[in-house]
Amino acid sequence: MRAMSEWFSAVRGHPAAKRALRCAVLGGRLGGSLLVCGPRGVGRALLARELARAINCRGGDGPRPCGACAPCRKIASGTSGDCLFVRPLDKPSIGIDQVREMLDELALAPVESDRRVFVVDPASALREDAQNALLKGLEEPPGRALIILIAEHEGELLPTIASRCLVVSLGPLEREETIDVLVQEGLPRDEAERRAAWAGGSPGEALEEDAVELAELCAEALSAFAAGDAAADPMPLVESLLAFADGKTGDAAEARRRRIDRLLRALQRALRDALLVREAARTPACSGVAPQTLERLAALPRGRLERALGALTESETALRRNANTKLVLDGLALEVGAALAPPEPQAAGILRGSP
Repeated sequence: MRAMSEWFSAVRGHPAAKRALRCAVLGGRLGGSLLVCGPRGVGRALLARELARAINCRGGDGPRPCGACAPCRKIASGTSGDCLFVRPLDKPSIGIDQVREMLDELALAPVESDRRVFVVDPASALREDAQNALLKGLEEPPGRALIILIAEHEGELLPTIASRCLVVSLGPLEREETIDVLVQEGLPRDEAERRAAWAGGSPGEALEEDAVELAELCAEALSAFAAGDAAADPMPLVESLLAFADGKTGDAAEARRRRIDRLLRALQRALRDALLVREAARTPACSGVAPQTLERLAALPRGRLERALGALTESETALRRNANTKLVLDGLALEVGAALAPPEPQAAGILRGSP
């Protein structure tokens, strides 16, 4: 048999997760439900598809999936009736009717594979009533079916759902791994490097149409914060943030919310890099912030970076509760601008007493 690392070869990175799934498949311990957790864009859905191919692969004793047998080819092309993806349709959420349809399909025997696989992506889109309906399938899964749920973390689902699943955790990719994925997708290496710098180890994030625009905006914002420009006059920065959030004319509110979410997360990664520089930690950077800006931020008095990170987190929470976008970004620019502004120069001491 060839090397173990060749299992799930289409998936970059995640060696521990791939090793655990290989052992579960070969040892017959996969069960009927799996929860794949990790950041968006790191290969969660790809790993789910490759697992569906692996458990149905007929390529012999070699690494799976072989890619050549009929089940491998059909699942890869999306033409297999035994591997179905359940995603939001015309709404941001997955409703109870979609789950009921899936449960009806779940009861049917495989047509051309050993096991039927149902991938719910993202499982966080399941409404509460849909999750409760799904419990039946998780409690009594047919022996020849596998349900795979995809989420960022277990907390996005009801505890009764997560507790019935084998959990596999994925993390961000190394920057070089992200760059390699982008180059394989046809991007020139210099552009791949620029996109990967701000993607936080997520090739999916780096491949977003506006990834370069996001990188430039983050660099602009951090430079304005570090120089004190945002504290003195936050309006130009707020206008830039709003313009990025608006995206293309006619974009849905969900797309607008997701752009802001991506922007806030990129800024959070940059400030965490500054914290690591301050503490002299030998950890790879998660952002593409310029070294001189990073050093200026790291030199701020203790508590300033933490205050700015807190403001970013509060803004995320407010926006998820459908707060007014402009008001949130106004407050964000003011609060983060004040936290990251250069300290006021110390006034010279006054000598008292006779010369």
